[in-house]
Amino acid sequence: MIKIFLILGLSALISACVSDHPIATSSSADNFLRPGDIVVVSSANDTVVALHPDGYYKDIVQDVDTDTTVTYRGLAWKSDTREVLIAYDSTTVGQDKIIAVSAITGIARTLIQNSNWSGVLAGITVLSSGDILATETNGVEKFSTDGVRIVGGNYPIITLMTTPQQVASTVSGGFVACSTGTSEVRTYDAAGNQTHSASSAAPGTVLTPTINIYGCMEMSNGHFATAYNGATDTVRIYDSTMSSVIADYSDINYLGDPRAIAQRANGNLLVTDGTFHHIVELTSTGGFVRLLGGSVLNTPTFIMVVPPF
Repeated sequence: MIKIFLILGLSALISACVSDHPIATSSSADNFLRPGDIVVVSSANDTVVALHPDGYYKDIVQDVDTDTTVTYRGLAWKSDTREVLIAYDSTTVGQDKIIAVSAITGIARTLIQNSNWSGVLAGITVLSSGDILATETNGVEKFSTDGVRIVGGNYPIITLMTTPQQVASTVSGGFVACSTGTSEVRTYDAAGNQTHSASSAAPGTVLTPTINIYGCMEMSNGHFATAYNGATDTVRIYDSTMSSVIADYSDINYLGDPRAIAQRANGNLLVTDGTFHHIVELTSTGGFVRLLGGSVLNTPTFIMVVPPF
């Protein structure tokens, strides 16, 4: 009988401890970020903002206050450590870095600070291998998951494209990148060799002969979404080889300065717009769904959706 009471008492004690200190999981309300949350660079506010899936304000992920030397740019998800990666571009020599913010605690750390960076740090992504890519001025650098610079096998690539913007991993192990200087969207294999490309001139209906491209990503169905920014602001969806256009979305009432693109778990696309200061949600086939974040954001640029973890 004494043993039974001891066991029951120990079980009650363990239960109380668990309830007082919940283990941080994806279902825990105590987590700083949860799957489906939207993380956006609000560039005019010098902040990285977290929004609930419905677009209303949740929290500040990073904020440089009034430091005019710093611009937040690319965003990426690091699955092995459950962290949001943020490109921290500084005009102060030697201060460019990639910050990692825990989705569990919200605590930030410097993951990469590379003395070789001297230009504009822009898009970042995590490849399927776990390696990290960061575009800088016209090139791209590669780092291990621990932040160690990788030299060899074509990396670093000095000239990937002129002024690359968003870069995103592909399921094949490579990546897709787009540019405001070269005005193309291109896919690359893991070694950095170009495999496919498209522009506003071809394939499909010509938007303008040359036009800036700020956003690009591979969608979950293997198609590619691209944000063209210029005389004809358009989100264009290509097939898996960029040889044909699947759909176009263009509306001057909602889309006046399209920037980066992200995708929800349900397949919908999220496109930031710097003119109207909101996010345009589209279906995977380019149909308008709704507007998000308009009361929170100020000149939104890079964007990502927190995946399941």
